Amino acid sequence: MKSQNGLPMKDLEIFGVIKNGKFTIPEKEVNALKNGGMTDIVELTDLKGKDIYIDKLPARLSIVRGEDGNPALRIDPVYMEPNRHPSLNDSERNQLVRKELANIKKKLCGQRRKHSDRHYRVRSANQTISLLQSPRHQSSSIG
Repeated sequence: MKSQNGLPMKDLEIFGVIKNGKFTIPEKEVNALKNGGMTDIVELTDLKGKDIYIDKLPARLSIVRGEDGNPALRIDPVYMEPNRHPSLNDSERNQLVRKELANIKKKLCGQRRKHSDRHYRVRSANQTISLLQSPRHQSSSIG
């Protein structure tokens, strides 16, 4: 994958961040990518794949190291409505969304362990309800 200034140019072209050799996002967002940060919400448009077409996709972008060690584009979609999680009932979900609770701890039975503690919270930047794992594990998004 070719990169310029540490940016994965091919990925940026595929997802419409670069068209006709020019960036389609504001310079502030380009600088965030170049400096290893994450953009504010940008809108990706007219995304076409083999069996998919997306007219508009609000997302935050960042550059990460791909499996091959080269820069790759990471796209974090932004959901305008909080997603649902099967382990949370409507009341618990609403308390998280309204920020009445910072997180909810639940005991769940798992296949590998008899019981495990799970903490859930709303990531306010993109309204995703996330599972917070124990400190030795990283957060992972659910839904």
